[in-house]
Amino acid sequence: MAATIAICDDDQSFVELTTRYLVFHGYSVWSAEDPAGFTARALEEPPDVLLLDMQMRGGGGPQALAAIRECPELKNLKVIMCSGMPVEQMALWAEGMAGVKYLAKPFDTRRLGQLLEEIVPKAAFIAFTRAVSPQMARCELTHLERSVIDVKRAAAQHEAYEKALSKAGCDVRRLSAAPDLPDSVFVEDAAVVFDELAVIARPGAETRRGEVVEVEKALSGLRHLEKIESPGTLDGGDVLVAGKRVFAGRTARTNDEGIRQLGLLLAPRGYVVAAVPVTGCLHLKSAVTAFDENSLLINSKWVPRDAFPGFDLLEIDPSEPYAANVLKLGETLIMPSAFPKTRARLEREWKKPVIVDADELAKAEGAVTCCSLIAARRPGEPRAGC
Repeated sequence: MAATIAICDDDQSFVELTTRYLVFHGYSVWSAEDPAGFTARALEEPPDVLLLDMQMRGGGGPQALAAIRECPELKNLKVIMCSGMPVEQMALWAEGMAGVKYLAKPFDTRRLGQLLEEIVPKAAFIAFTRAVSPQMARCELTHLERSVIDVKRAAAQHEAYEKALSKAGCDVRRLSAAPDLPDSVFVEDAAVVFDELAVIARPGAETRRGEVVEVEKALSGLRHLEKIESPGTLDGGDVLVAGKRVFAGRTARTNDEGIRQLGLLLAPRGYVVAAVPVTGCLHLKSAVTAFDENSLLINSKWVPRDAFPGFDLLEIDPSEPYAANVLKLGETLIMPSAFPKTRARLEREWKKPVIVDADELAKAEGAVTCCSLIAARRPGEPRAGC
């Protein structure tokens, strides 16, 4: 999730202006008017960084620093001391505290931004997610029999998945909820994000096309946008990107015209798109995903091995047909807990993956790739772009 900044300052105009700046740049913010209020809230909602005024009424910054020193739960809190007093004087109050930064009021917001980047560096990836719809039981199904979905449990699994994304180096940004769109948690299907552009999909299931609107809005400030147009259809879950090679699954959701348009959009950027026949499952990435730069995890009963020349292919355990869907984020691999035999194969070939529960989401033909839309953060990109 976005880093949380707490502001402890009794100047409301300063708090409002600074909050606007921080929220615009992608941070979560809360504030308190005095040290007691800060300490009480910090124990319930721990911040990553405290922006602390040293000259408040009723004790001010020194009192807050004393509380931090005395409270084990706050001992690792990063502090930026902010005041009109000289830095040398502020430093006296912070004696013995590690990693404290200083800002003299009035300060340049660019300097605040620089300090925050030093303290809480930008995540390597942006991961867009969306809440589980209360109507998830009405989801589209193609290859599975409809079964009872525990929506509350699905939501809890999704929240744990978001935490795993954050730990893996993602700036997790949850899009507005779409309670009337049963499949909206599967946000990957609405677009495919490359370094140079994002391709807005046209889902093969007409009932899912409303999901695209919010995703397009979120990506509009992050990438140049192109769109798949009618009569083409394309689900993001049918697109596997491996460097400049792009594999597009020919499925019930993605047609030849959609694949053709994708190829035309990507060719000027140096990408080569290859169509892959898919049988037995919903999406291409139900049958094959990357677990290393040149290595793919595959269910060859659903996609042909010869469609991926030049790659090392690791076959799933045959007793776990849905095990080929894993999510690689840098050096982290996220995998569902339901496939221990394939997991053991992966651990022999690569390393131990991060395991999440996703069995309720799987009842809606969902998996770990489709519950997020990943964009690699580009050099110089601001923390918030949407």
